[in-house]
Amino acid sequence: MENLLEAEPEKGGKAPARTAAQRKDAPRKARKIIADAIGEPDADGWESLGSVGQRIQGAHPDFDPRSYGCANLSTLVERSGGFDIRKDSDNVHVRRKAAARKGSGTAQVPTV
Repeated sequence: MENLLEAEPEKGGKAPARTAAQRKDAPRKARKIIADAIGEPDADGWESLGSVGQRIQGAHPDFDPRSYGCANLSTLVERSGGFDIRKDSDNVHVRRKAAARKGSGTAQVPTV
């Protein structure tokens, strides 16, 4: 709910002090949640962002990209760092950046 509410200015034109619920976490703080939600990517390491979003909601039902100052999950993934984004006409795919994947123990296919 706190993501839907906007603070009303106090009388005298001063903006109210921000409460803990109104403070946004930095997008990088969502990096682990996103990384944990990347399930079984294809041979190039890409995973559908829709599938990632479903896994996040299953594991963290109260998760909301707006809590990190982002309007949607794709923006949060871009701003969090550590992930590559691929957008085509109908789909968005995400994968861990090459440096993050090297330690995962899976074979890597070079990108072109």
